[in-house]
Amino acid sequence: MGVDTELVKTHVRPRCFMDVAVDNILLGRIVFELFDDFCPLTCENFRALCTGEKGLGKTTGKPLHFQGVIFHRVVKSFMVQCGDFSSGNGTGGESIFGGTFPDENFDLKHDQPFLLSMANRGPDTNGSQFFITTQPTPHLDGIHVVFGRVVSGQPVVMQIEELGVDKNSRPLQDAKVVKCGELVLKSKIKQETEKSASDSETSSGSDDDKKRKRKKKKKEKESKRKTEKKSDRLKEENDENDAEGQLHPLVSVSNIDPEEIPAGPPNRFLSRGGPSSMFLMKPQQQDSDDRPAKRRNRIRGVTKSGRIVKGRGTLRFRTPSRSRSRSYTPPHWRQEQKKMITFNEFEKMEIERKEKEEEIKRREEARKKRHEEKEKHEKSKNGQTPPGSPPKVNENIKSNVQLF
Repeated sequence: MGVDTELVKTHVRPRCFMDVAVDNILLGRIVFELFDDFCPLTCENFRALCTGEKGLGKTTGKPLHFQGVIFHRVVKSFMVQCGDFSSGNGTGGESIFGGTFPDENFDLKHDQPFLLSMANRGPDTNGSQFFITTQPTPHLDGIHVVFGRVVSGQPVVMQIEELGVDKNSRPLQDAKVVKCGELVLKSKIKQETEKSASDSETSSGSDDDKKRKRKKKKKEKESKRKTEKKSDRLKEENDENDAEGQLHPLVSVSNIDPEEIPAGPPNRFLSRGGPSSMFLMKPQQQDSDDRPAKRRNRIRGVTKSGRIVKGRGTLRFRTPSRSRSRSYTPPHWRQEQKKMITFNEFEKMEIERKEKEEEIKRREEARKKRHEEKEKHEKSKNGQTPPGSPPKVNENIKSNVQLF
């Protein structure tokens, strides 16, 4: 883009932000850096519209503020357009200087994505509308003024670009600027003064910390010496007692006969059913009790009608069957029953659906009428006859016809 690095170092460029929401769901924040060293008037216009500090417009009579403005035009793989605070359809808006202002310069090119550029209706017709490129667009060089770039929030721009649009490239969902303003950067001088103050505080604090650490070390050394002296005294006393053959009063002595200790329980980690398990029973008992035990395990019970119930799992069928009034409802049946609605609710839903369809049709018809009227107006300005009107007849031919 040909930006001078020296200017960037010495001069702090202003930054503005916009919080964008779609259907009252916040997408995120877009932060712009303005090239006021190249386009001061254009950047001041955009900055003041972000802050809303200029009050009402001279021509529109509406607040000169981007808050509440929608992105009225979205073209995928090209750009997203915004800034019409008066009409919201790309036909309104004005600058802070009143009406429109001329193109400042075309030094910066559309050579990369996420550039901020002014929208216009022709040469020297810059107002409040702007667009953000999503691809390099060199065909716009010399037509639109580049005055900034997106510093952060590129994913938000991509999300706006992915919105569904109608045939006029207007998004079907309103992407609205919920909040906007200017970001103030801290100067380096303030940061250096803060750092120096913090360094002085830390230096004074570090001296105090050193003194405290020294005191702690002295105390620890003294406590270690005391504990060592005490341990030496205790050792000397123990040695004297051992020499005399007397036990220390704190030493506990026990006289237990090993024969009095009862035997431990047998190891039963392989047994499953307690003492009467297969491993502890005699072989004769195993053969005699094997079959009846199996029979007992198989038979779970007897129904009212006299049938024997066998096997595992939950009992699904009953004989005789229980009454139909208290029959078991399957879980999938219950889920489907929850989805049922009343007829009144269904009628309300149908009425709302029809009203929505009628509203959509009404809007489409109104939009078509507006476009037709606009085309007629433009053609009448250019000297062309609008479609449906009779062709113009030369006056000389009319006079000749009357003479005959």
